[in-house]
Amino acid sequence: MAIISFILTEVFAAFFFLNKAVGNPDFNIVLKTIASVFFVLTPIFAYKKKTGDKKYFLLIMLGLFFSLSGDVLLAIEGWDPGFYLGVATFTFAQLFFLVGFSYLERYKHIDLVIFGGLSILLILFENLNKGFNYDGKYIFILIYSIVISYMVSKAFSLLRIKKGNEKAVLLTTIAMALFFLSDLDLLFVYFYKTKYVALSYANIVLYYMAQGILGLSFINPIKKLDKHSNL
Repeated sequence: MAIISFILTEVFAAFFFLNKAVGNPDFNIVLKTIASVFFVLTPIFAYKKKTGDKKYFLLIMLGLFFSLSGDVLLAIEGWDPGFYLGVATFTFAQLFFLVGFSYLERYKHIDLVIFGGLSILLILFENLNKGFNYDGKYIFILIYSIVISYMVSKAFSLLRIKKGNEKAVLLTTIAMALFFLSDLDLLFVYFYKTKYVALSYANIVLYYMAQGILGLSFINPIKKLDKHSNL
C-alpha cells in the first residue's frame, strides 16, 4: 500500500501539473491537496507494515502534516494571509523534520559547519541577487532559510548511521535535498522580478518527489543507533 500511495502522490501531482498548464484553475487546489494527502498516507502504510522507531515516525508525520497544511494555504488564490500562514506552517514542518533527524543522530560540530556554510551561501544569494523583490516579506524568508539550512544539515548527518540503514538514509537525504531545491525554486516563483513559468512547474516535480520519497523511506525504517539526541 505504501508504494501505491507513493505512486498516487506522483500521479495526482502530475494531474496538478497538467491542470495548472492547460486546465481549470479552480481544480488546482483540489488536485494539489489530494497529492499531498497521499504523501502523508505513504509513511503510515509503510509503518503499519514494518514498524520502526515510533518517536521518529511521529516527528516526521507532524512535519508532513504541516507540509500538507502549508500546501493548502499557499494554494488559496488571492488571499494574502495565506502566504504568511503557509510560510509559518512550512517552518513548523522543517522544525519537526529537524527534531526528528536530531533525535536519530546527535549533534556534532561538523553539522554546525555545514549549517553555517549552507545558510550563509543561501542568505548571500538571496541578498546579492538584484533580481529579487521581497515586497517587505524578507524577514519571513530569512527565518525560513535558516531553519531549512539547519534541517538539511541534520538530514545529511544521518549518513553517519547509514550502516544497516542504507536504503532509508539514502531515500531520506535525497528527499531533503530535493526539498531544499524546491524551496530555492520557489524564491524565483514568488519573488523574482522576471517570471519564468517553467520554474513553477519544476517546483511541483521537485516538491512532490521530495515528499513522496521521504514517505517511502519508512518501508525500510531507520534504526536509531545513538541513545542521545542533541539539537
